[in-house]
Amino acid sequence: MLVDEAHAFRNPDTEQYRALSRLMGGSHKKLALLTATPVNNSVFDLYHQIMLFARHTARFAGVGIPNLTEYFKRAIEAAGHGESSTAMFGLMDAISVRRTRRFIQEHYPNARVAGKPISFPEPELQTVRYDLDGAYPGLFAQVEREMDALTLARYQPDNYRIDGDADLRAQALAGLLRTGLLKRFESSVHAFRLTTQTMIGAHEKFLAALDERETVLTPGAQLGAGDEAVDPAAVVEGGKAVGAPPPSTGATSCAATSRPTSSGSAVSPPQWRARRSTTTPSSTSSRGC
Repeated sequence: MLVDEAHAFRNPDTEQYRALSRLMGGSHKKLALLTATPVNNSVFDLYHQIMLFARHTARFAGVGIPNLTEYFKRAIEAAGHGESSTAMFGLMDAISVRRTRRFIQEHYPNARVAGKPISFPEPELQTVRYDLDGAYPGLFAQVEREMDALTLARYQPDNYRIDGDADLRAQALAGLLRTGLLKRFESSVHAFRLTTQTMIGAHEKFLAALDERETVLTPGAQLGAGDEAVDPAAVVEGGKAVGAPPPSTGATSCAATSRPTSSGSAVSPPQWRARRSTTTPSSTSSRGC
């Protein structure tokens, strides 16, 4: 099987990933993944793509990698010490083929495909100048204001802890979400609309579950087809179900999301309570969590 734009299969929580994984099951099949950007968020993006054809973590024991998961963890640690350039050379040398245009021109000058010689037309650059702010006066300033006004409280509930102890990782996540929304807007208005509608729908389900004291699902557990409408937070959140604690007097309780440890087990952080907030950019009443 030949899969183009293979980086779209970096998240095992999507329907399209699971579908391809099912196709790879059963009898032995060969899989070629084509992508110029195999890693988007974490080196484990590459891990999940490799597992589509590796099928188990001992697949590369023959090249000195007895456990693929541990290999990736060590590679991340090595990258933290400035050794990223060689941390995964053994694996990448065993599974990947990299052919740039210049490489083909230098080493395969007489290469032919379907009887025709390979040619690389020289690009002709043209400069087209335009003024978006002139075409859409005030639009980009408005987008900037609205993006900055987003609290993204559901993704950083520690900001509403009574003890004021905020989670810096959650704040970093909120920053990534803003960037992700801007990228969706850059892609197209339609893509941006799909993503925001998905986020709004997930937020409403979250609030409804809290009100009913039911189990609260993290965005990763609510993924659909894994296409343009995917909640960006699912990139970093798992698909675990977490229970919403009962509300306390004078405060609204937020669900404590289980976070995976290095060993793969889940550890729930201390429960927190968030004050109700009645001030939002749109002047409508909402809760901090």
